[in-house]
Amino acid sequence: MTAKRSPTKVDPELATQLDAADPDDASVQAVVYLRSGSKGGPAEVSKRADQVIASATTKAGTEPSRVNVMRYLGTVAIEAPASFVRALLDEDDIESALANVHLGDDDPGLGRPSAEGEAVAEAPTSDPPASTSTKSRSSARKSSTR
Repeated sequence: MTAKRSPTKVDPELATQLDAADPDDASVQAVVYLRSGSKGGPAEVSKRADQVIASATTKAGTEPSRVNVMRYLGTVAIEAPASFVRALLDEDDIESALANVHLGDDDPGLGRPSAEGEAVAEAPTSDPPASTSTKSRSSARKSSTR
């Protein structure tokens, strides 16, 4: 007998936003937590995120407009039509989900849906280049020990 997975926990605000978006399949922003978290490291998190996104895309017949995989946290921030978000929530590897934007957020630009046809920068798929701040810190250390 196969163990049944526990249901995906959904933030009540996200559920409200999904219900409001359903008639027009409007865009919703959500943050989802992978069931296995960050186990296996960043590369494994990216792989699992790609798999659940591909599966939800196939099931919903639509795709997200923006995705940000937080590889070290085992989470994915996503903007997509409500039908896609619902399909994503049905994936086995999604533990929980919450709305990325809540009424009363102080920053009016926070979670602003991308405008129709607006270019959205893709998140880099490789690790960012090493910071040059290490050099300035070591220079500061040298000058403070003189």
